[in-house]
Amino acid sequence: MRGEFENNYQDYQSQSAGMSDLIKQTKEKDLQDLQSRIDAFQTKAQTDLQSKQQELLQPVIEKAKGAVKEVAKRK
Repeated sequence: MRGEFENNYQDYQSQSAGMSDLIKQTKEKDLQDLQSRIDAFQTKAQTDLQSKQQELLQPVIEKAKGAVKEVAKRK
């Protein structure tokens, strides 16, 4: 998506001088929509990554807590 955005933006910049206002507005809206989709995707990916990290770390954390409790019981 990022590559698509960059290509579309470069096309817009190179052709904007010869565009009518209506076409410029349409192209700008398309670019804004694509940027919004990119932002939403990045946010979801970050959330998914954090969830997976928590899921994978939870057993390790529980094991470490158990080991600490066991050592504490033995003083």
